Parts: sequence; structure tokens; C-alpha cells
Amino acid sequence: MWIIDLLSNFYLQYFTVLAVVFLFLLFKKWWRLSIGVGLVVLYLGLSIFSVYVPVRSNVNGGVPLRVLWFNMFYSNTQYQDIADYVHKVKPDVIFLTEINTASFQKLGVLLEDYPIRLREPGPLASDMA
Repeated sequence: MWIIDLLSNFYLQYFTVLAVVFLFLLFKKWWRLSIGVGLVVLYLGLSIFSVYVPVRSNVNGGVPLRVLWFNMFYSNTQYQDIADYVHKVKPDVIFLTEINTASFQKLGVLLEDYPIRLREPGPLASDMA
């Protein structure tokens, strides 16, 4: 079954190859086959390029959520610099990766403006907070 999953990951490559095949079939005037390949090219093209079309938001007057994702690196001890950066950016939510217990506790004291905290232990030094 993994081969089916593997085949579902290369849409851009399929699009490129099939677009060339489609043009070849049109050149050779093989109309029936070119219609089938053309429909597949159209489907792949819509699947690929639809993510680049801007979408209008239905939210009126909403406030954007500011998120800061910070990779601590497990041996980082520059707690004050991190706290200063967080206070400068003023995010609504902070995600810290590769944070250990000591860093979590020391940053908790420096970041009292963020009273809700959750630490998810991970393997070795790759906890998340």
C-alpha cells in the first residue's frame, strides 16, 4: 500500500510530464487520447495552482492572532535575550521547541505576562512548551 501513497506525492512532476504528453498528442492529432490526458492535466493543474490563488476572508473586523515559534536549542542559556525578544514582539501565543525543564522554569519567571503554560515532554531534549 505504500506505493499508492508514494504515487500521491508528485503532482507537479505528473503535471509537467503529462502536459508534454498532452502537447505531443495534440501535435499527432490523436484527439480522443489527448482529451483524456488533457482532463488529467487540468485536474493536476487546478490541484497545484489553486493554493496560490488568494482567498478572501469572511471574517470582518477580526484581530489577527500573533504566534511566535521559537526553537530554544536544548543547551541555550540566554534566557534574558529570549524574554526580551518575546516582550519586543508581543505574541499572543508562544511555542518553544527543544526546551528542557530548567529552561522552562527560568523562562517562566521572565515571562510572567503569559500565565498559561503547558509543557509536553518529548524524547531526550526535544520537549515542547
